[in-house]
Amino acid sequence: RCGVQPKSRDNCGDPMITEEECVKKGCCYDSSVSDSIWCFNPWKFEATECNPAGPRARVNCGYSGISEKNCTDKGCCFDDSIPQVVWCYQPEIQAGTVYSIQLIS
Repeated sequence: RCGVQPKSRDNCGDPMITEEECVKKGCCYDSSVSDSIWCFNPWKFEATECNPAGPRARVNCGYSGISEKNCTDKGCCFDDSIPQVVWCYQPEIQAGTVYSIQLIS
């Protein structure tokens, strides 16, 4: 839920907010990227899935050596069964059913 890429973050507090204040607001805090928003809104997508297929297409959500717990705590997927690909990655957003209505006049 907090594995939002830095360029995709939506601000959830002023730039001087502390980690404690940010988390109390229900927001995510990550100060690991200096030129990005540190206190940000979590993912709003509820229909996500960790799909191990297509490992080369994974979008990185962690750092080298991240533990499974640290990865999943960020709302990301973890799969270390395939060497030399990203192990901590963003979940896929599942598309819902789309209905179209044709109007006849």
